[in-house]
Amino acid sequence: MSKGMSLQQRATRLTLIGALTIWAIISVGPIFWVYYSSFKSNSQIVANVWALPHPWVWTNWITVLTSAVNSVPFLTNILNTLIIGIPAVTVVILVGSLAGFALARFRFGGAQAFQLFLLVLLPVPQFAVMVPVWSYMHTLGLTNSRVGLFLVYAAFNLALAITLMRGFFSNFPSDILEAALLDGCTEWYAFWRVVVPLSVGPMITVGILTFGSVWNEFLFAVSLIQDPSKMTVQPALAALSAGATGQLTFGWAQQFSALAITTVIPLILFLLFQNRIFRAVTLQVQE
Repeated sequence: MSKGMSLQQRATRLTLIGALTIWAIISVGPIFWVYYSSFKSNSQIVANVWALPHPWVWTNWITVLTSAVNSVPFLTNILNTLIIGIPAVTVVILVGSLAGFALARFRFGGAQAFQLFLLVLLPVPQFAVMVPVWSYMHTLGLTNSRVGLFLVYAAFNLALAITLMRGFFSNFPSDILEAALLDGCTEWYAFWRVVVPLSVGPMITVGILTFGSVWNEFLFAVSLIQDPSKMTVQPALAALSAGATGQLTFGWAQQFSALAITTVIPLILFLLFQNRIFRAVTLQVQE
């Protein structure tokens, strides 16, 4: 019987490994294809779209970065995304940590309703609130503004940030916090001096998720920003693919290079911090 169970477990394990391998190939294969195609010439891609580069063309990325999208270099659009994204990540981490700590630590009227409200906000699609958001930004004079886009990104990422940080702080060792309070620390001082240094991992996770959301966002960016000099990377990529460079030589190789450039930064960040992301999400599910 035990031998039969062992064989069954082994077959189940092999099936699971096979399924995960196929899923990994399906997921990673297109990314790998885009990256090695970005180092091919247009003639190589037309001749055989699946073949490896021979010879390798190392200038495609430089061509894309220096190409003008609506008279603005594509590199400027990348910098605009960083200018908007870094402050948004900072605000989301700060406010999300404070709100998550308050929800996990204190009991006050409306806390449960507020947590339920955050959960309801998570699946709301962007296009469902596009018109009121644009109306508010227009009324405040923040359309076609990096500040307005930054505020929208910060607001739309707060629900997930607060939910994740509350899940972490709910499992935070209370003995450490109580010891700090017994030593004379206030709640505020204990939060900054004790809790925050021990919460760097979840905060990094929130930052990575927020940055990925900002980097890949298209709808608000294309709706709220009309000035090409303030355009972020995704609308610029769409314009680049539509041939807004004014360069007749901008072909398939440069298209692949643009796709590779726009994925390399979030991909590197995710690979560096994937364990922290999985740990934070798992902690929230178990909580």
